[in-house]
Amino acid sequence: MLNLVMSVLLFFFLLFKGYQFLLTMGKLKKPALLPSSEEENASIRKYPEKIIKAPTYREQKAGIIINIVLWTALILIYLLGLFVFKMEWYYFLPLLVPTVNASEYLNLFAVTHDGIISGSRFIKWKNVKSLKWKKVDIHNKFYGYSQEVNDKFELYVETRGFPVRVFVTDDDVKEKLTNILNDCLK
Repeated sequence: MLNLVMSVLLFFFLLFKGYQFLLTMGKLKKPALLPSSEEENASIRKYPEKIIKAPTYREQKAGIIINIVLWTALILIYLLGLFVFKMEWYYFLPLLVPTVNASEYLNLFAVTHDGIISGSRFIKWKNVKSLKWKKVDIHNKFYGYSQEVNDKFELYVETRGFPVRVFVTDDDVKEKLTNILNDCLK
């Protein structure tokens, strides 16, 4: 009985994470409010060391392919383990590691009319609790990762789920991002 319950819970978790990825792919069809130019792309970073790629299928092609291969393999492993090999539920726990980290394969941050895209995660505006700008100074844990990010800004978006962080290296882009976020949250 426990094996059945845990297998069903794992299935729904995999289904939810796959739905998040498909929702994000659907949102890439629409143009983003920000970043809308190469200068804005160069000023926004999901990770301190790495500039984001444009929110288009062409720029995100490698991450999309990795995610599709990952999801296909996970579903295949899950179904084979459950129905062919009759594995116990705890053998599936290692499947959680790649699903949790699947968002990292897309180096993507975009603000759309509907919400925020961060990695393979889409956050609707109603799920955003608060926005905080933090200075990346010597007291910030990301100080020293990249010279371009030092003494610049980190946007911390608190959501109903896990928070989203993004680094902005240009004051004009910070102003534009602040204005767009404030308009969209109203």
